[in-house]
Amino acid sequence: MKNSLLLRLGTTALRMELFLARYGLGVLLVFALIYYALYYDRGLFLTGEQGSNALLAMRILAGEQPFHDMFLGYNLLWFYPLVGLFKLLGPHWLAMRIYFLLMATGTGLLGYSLVRRVTGWAWLSMIVGVFIILMPGAIFRNYLGFIGLLGATLLVRGYVLPAGGPLRQMAWMAAAGAGLGVCFLIRIEPSLLMAVVWAGLVLLYPLGVPREFLRRLRTVTWGTLAALLAFVAVHAPFVIHSYQRGFGDQFINQYTDFVGLYQRELTAEVTDWFGAEISPTQVAVPLPVEVSSDASSGEPQLVDEVAPQEEKKEVLGTRQGRRTMPALSRIFIPGGIYFHAAGLWFPLLVAPLLVFSGVALLLAALLRSDPRKKEEALLVLTTTGCALSFFPQYFFFRPDTVHLNEFMVTFWPAMACSAWAILECGRRSPVRWVTGWSYFLAVLVTLQMIVSFNALFGRAGSGSINSGRGMNAPFHALNGVNAKVKPEDLADWEGLRHAVLSHSSPDDFVITYPYVPLVNVMCDRPTYQWSLYVDNATVSSSFFEQEIALIKERRPAVIVINNRRINKTEFSRFRNWAAPLQGQIRADYELVGTFFDEAIEVYVLPEKATEPPRPSGG
Repeated sequence: MKNSLLLRLGTTALRMELFLARYGLGVLLVFALIYYALYYDRGLFLTGEQGSNALLAMRILAGEQPFHDMFLGYNLLWFYPLVGLFKLLGPHWLAMRIYFLLMATGTGLLGYSLVRRVTGWAWLSMIVGVFIILMPGAIFRNYLGFIGLLGATLLVRGYVLPAGGPLRQMAWMAAAGAGLGVCFLIRIEPSLLMAVVWAGLVLLYPLGVPREFLRRLRTVTWGTLAALLAFVAVHAPFVIHSYQRGFGDQFINQYTDFVGLYQRELTAEVTDWFGAEISPTQVAVPLPVEVSSDASSGEPQLVDEVAPQEEKKEVLGTRQGRRTMPALSRIFIPGGIYFHAAGLWFPLLVAPLLVFSGVALLLAALLRSDPRKKEEALLVLTTTGCALSFFPQYFFFRPDTVHLNEFMVTFWPAMACSAWAILECGRRSPVRWVTGWSYFLAVLVTLQMIVSFNALFGRAGSGSINSGRGMNAPFHALNGVNAKVKPEDLADWEGLRHAVLSHSSPDDFVITYPYVPLVNVMCDRPTYQWSLYVDNATVSSSFFEQEIALIKERRPAVIVINNRRINKTEFSRFRNWAAPLQGQIRADYELVGTFFDEAIEVYVLPEKATEPPRPSGG
């Protein structure tokens, strides 16, 4: 009876594998469309990229120059698809949200396809695809998971897996160059790190295959030349466009600027590790916008408080003001495990072990001229390396749900591919400890999947269905802001909308501190601000003087201030670190309303406060 049961289970598993092998992509697509349809119009937050994406795209559409009139933080392809969408439909928040959900769907299908191509296991590919669909990362930032998997997929196809002949191999190499060109045009920093993986693959391609060095050298030389030409060809229209529009130098210079940013951040990190004091005069360079909303403004918490921080004297414009990783001791709490802390730390165990195993396999393959083992080693190093391109943003910059999830979107497929490759090597190895090591890593990868699911799925910052939890009250504003919000927050949303619209005309400037750009979008009011984000860690020494001068010169009709703890310390509230600016605003403007437990304050010009109220719109 036992053997009969096992036989039936095995038959069922085989049928499921065959079914998924044939229909897996379609099943995953249908699952994604149904899943996202459940909350496609939920998840409206004042801060985060949903506001800045729309506002910057609207400003570009209106004729303002990227990098000159506004600080983008990301590259042109982050915004230009939205500009095209808005040109077709008009500025529309809900249409933009659907666009990013479709991108999340494509990313899940891409992750499925990568694992399926590498391992041949449809069930494993489906697990990875479902994880990505369930937790796609914060909506309106889904470019990041997409470029990580695009880079990993094309590098694997071009430089690791055989393509069936030199010409086809060179074609895939050229595709990798074009794909990385797209990645750079969306987000430069992780693409720079993926380019390091690319360079390593180019150097390793001719090695480790008996009697094939010269042929493979020719293939990789011509293929990489084609890849570089494809990279240039993808960039050329944007370079020409940028010079025609008058911001060409700024567009080109950002590539070297981000190299310099990595150098400065690495130097600062080393300085911190060795205990050197940070100079009080140090001022941080503008960084890409990396914040999300928070419970203190009356919204679901997207950025998690990873550890209680002591209130201490902080220096403006230094790394001291940023969030830090939780202590390892926070993983274990009375009665169980604090999965968020575990989720932040566990990749520091798994990723280095995968890299170590990949390097060991590669050295063994090169010494023994074993092409199969070399291919498996490079699968580990390429997929894990592309995932680690997103590691610095969560570990060194903001250790929160949003950034951890964006790393995991690429790391989940990498772990699946790596575990499969290492298990294949262990299965063939006559050495028992090698086989045991491969099983050990497979167990670690399984635990990582379990930990990450528990750490992320229940949190709104993962972009999961929980980002719309409890939101069923319809709220309408301008520019397609048609969303469902929490019933208890509806009065605040409507009050904020009315306060801005009733005290300003369509041509009046509305500015926000720090980083509440959705106000401009939902009220259809312009801003003159060059950078939409500033906090106590990134503020420059001249910020207060410049902002006060601009306010006096440009006379914005409305100023909206968000006093939440943006970096999870009391000092990071705007009223504390920006006291000189807030004091000047209070002196020159009138407070007409507070919203979301008084975290949001609306100030208007005195003459606007005495005007008859206008219709609130929406």
